[in-house]
Amino acid sequence: MKFSQEELKAAGLIIVFIGLTIFAFVNYGYKPLQLKSAELDREIAVKTDELKQIQDIVANLEIRKAEVRKLREELSYVETRLPKEVNMPELIKTITTLAQENHVVFSTFVPSGPFHKDVYEEIPINLATQATFHNFGKFLAAIGNLERILTPSGVQINYRTPNKEDASTISASMVITAFVYKP
Repeated sequence: MKFSQEELKAAGLIIVFIGLTIFAFVNYGYKPLQLKSAELDREIAVKTDELKQIQDIVANLEIRKAEVRKLREELSYVETRLPKEVNMPELIKTITTLAQENHVVFSTFVPSGPFHKDVYEEIPINLATQATFHNFGKFLAAIGNLERILTPSGVQINYRTPNKEDASTISASMVITAFVYKP
């Protein structure tokens, strides 16, 4: 079967048209869709990773909340032991109450300072007291058992003869140092 010149031209045009159609489809239809599909696959992978991280955070949320509660309790305890402010009236009241409870009498009570250190300040309080040796020891123990850090130092004890008005057997002088946190 022989084809005429016109039939061959028509067949050639059809083949060229089909070729151009395939070329146009591949270059302007399929490839852009393939690139868009690959881009969407990458976005899905990124979003899946983000979702997994968020799910991990949510799963550990209660654990983190418990850790935060514990850290806040520890911070509260530390701030009680080493406050950020001096609050001298409260400090004087505390030391005076301990002295009264342990039958220790002050003859002098002189706060001074503060002296700046690296991250804290020291506030020394010079005390001169009279008491029995036993009561003075209980007073020092009570200071050591306070939640707030108070440090007695430079303790000098002298014997004294008790009399009818005053049963004190010692006079003692010392420095009680209070500490304040300074961030």
